[in-house]
Amino acid sequence: MLNGTAILESYQRDVACLKGTNSVELELIAIAIGGRIVPRFRELTPEKMGKASLVREKSFGTTKDRMLYIERCANSRVVTIFVSDGNKMIIEETKRSIHDALCMARNIVRNNFIVYGGGSAEISCSIAVGAAVDTYPRVEQYAIRAFGDALDSIPMALAENSDLLGPVHVRLVACPPLVM
Repeated sequence: MLNGTAILESYQRDVACLKGTNSVELELIAIAIGGRIVPRFRELTPEKMGKASLVREKSFGTTKDRMLYIERCANSRVVTIFVSDGNKMIIEETKRSIHDALCMARNIVRNNFIVYGGGSAEISCSIAVGAAVDTYPRVEQYAIRAFGDALDSIPMALAENSDLLGPVHVRLVACPPLVM
């Protein structure tokens, strides 16, 4: 917390200070500008100070909330996404969507394997189960074939619920007879 003496001393040294910032925000700002958080003003050295080309404050909204913009920082990989709306539910849904998209992008960078959606994994498994069902000579075939049919119902439900093509009609194809 800054007291009056620290504010005066920072002003005399032409150093910008933040007052009323929580610790998480302060850490993020320190990462962005390449600086270090110091507990006492006398411990401040040029090596611990960060750099930013532009620092400005903007007002927004009808309540004139203020936000500090720190631009062209030392660590330019830090990005802030500002979400604003009159409805809290839309804000929360937008934050969840952004979080999901960022997590997906991170996972693709970490591991380049992708499981495709839309029921494609279930269709692939159903085809493999259908190919393997004939290797079982007894009544187990019924359970295995039913499992394959159950896997087919997932992409069918997705297609029907998407309502892009209207109701989905399936043409029955003759299956090979069961071997007893």
